[in-house]
This record gives sequence, structure tokens and C-alpha cells, in this order.
Amino acid sequence: MTCAKCPKPTVGRSKYCREHRTLARDAWRRMIATKAAEREMQNAHHTELWTRACHAGQRAAIACKPTPMIVEQHANQADDASPVVKSYHVPGGVCGFAEINVRPGTSSFAHWLKRNVARASKAYYGGIRVPIMTYGQSYETKCAHAEAAVSVLREAGIRATVDSRLD
Repeated sequence: MTCAKCPKPTVGRSKYCREHRTLARDAWRRMIATKAAEREMQNAHHTELWTRACHAGQRAAIACKPTPMIVEQHANQADDASPVVKSYHVPGGVCGFAEINVRPGTSSFAHWLKRNVARASKAYYGGIRVPIMTYGQSYETKCAHAEAAVSVLREAGIRATVDSRLD
């Protein structure tokens, strides 16, 4: 067989002669090195973006002042008109959950989240979810954190949303 680039005979199972095979291998190695460098730059960018989002969320959560909740235990639990036996003050407000969703789940940032954020997992309706696990059970504080983080991600062009629910 002859080389794909010149009339010389091929070497081994290659489609090139010895000279062109060496050139092709060098080009392939340069391409691999270039892609590795690009991947490292992208990972550094994603790390910096996630760090900024987390810091913005923490600042928003610290600034959040949730509305306190009063829980009352009635003598007859089926009748709200019955006398109150005990009353509890919950300074964190209502209980609930909040999470950040990133779509599509096949984006480079979503893949980065799955590899680098321990609590990131697949979302039920698609994408990647990152639950807010800090701030106890305070729904308002968790939502403030998630909304601030999502706003930073959206500014960077990431399709992110907040999912939350009361407990």
C-alpha cells in the first residue's frame, strides 16, 4: 500500500509512510495537549463562577431576616378554637427546602457540577440539582441563598432556576 499523502510505502498498519506517520502523531499529540489546556481553563472558570455564586448566596442568606413563626398546640388537635396548651416560637420562620437547578444536564457546567460538587445530582425533571443544605430548616433563608446564587449563574449565561417547597 502507498502512503495517503505521498507515493512511498506505508509502515505497519498505518495509512502513512514513516515520515507522514511521525507528523500525524505529532499533530495528534499537540491537539490532545491543546484540548487538555482548554479543559483546565474551563474548569478554572467553572470553579471561579461557582465560588462567586456560593459567596453571593451566603451574603444574601446572612442579610435575610426571616419572619418568625409561632406554633401553637391546642388542647383538642382537631379543633382550632380549643384553648392553647403550649406555644412555640420558631425564629427561623417556616420550614422548607430550596435548590438550584441547572439545565441542560449535558452542558459543560452541569458536568462540572456533577464531578466537583458533592451534593449535586440529577433533577427529577431534567438537569442537575444542588440542594441548599445549610441554614437549618429556614425556608426563607435557603430561598434567599438560592436566588442570589442563581442570579450570578444567569449573569454568566448559565440556565439556572430555583426550586423550593415548604415542608
